[in-house]
Amino acid sequence: MGTGEFVQDWNNIITGHAYIIFTKDEGIVFKIAENLIPKEQKLVLFSLNPLYEPYDVPVADVKEVWAFVNYISAEIPDPMIPREELYSTVAKLRQDMLMMKNRMNPEASA
Repeated sequence: MGTGEFVQDWNNIITGHAYIIFTKDEGIVFKIAENLIPKEQKLVLFSLNPLYEPYDVPVADVKEVWAFVNYISAEIPDPMIPREELYSTVAKLRQDMLMMKNRMNPEASA
């Protein structure tokens, strides 16, 4: 469970910090924010999972913003995957993806 602090003035959102954001379309999301409100009237939201691409949210679609304060849990977190194993897994996935891509479009690999 996380705790947060209500952000009254969205111009005070600090780029690179974590926020719980209530939006019209996405509902409640936990993301790292890039504050482009003063210049472009939007936030760019980044997932903690690098497999997901960042996306823009117009300020008009934002209902509430809460600054992430801390995480409280009775659960013991899973052990971290060793870096070498993670690199190996990503390399294998990339290789598998390229093989699948080549099977679907053989002209592209020629």
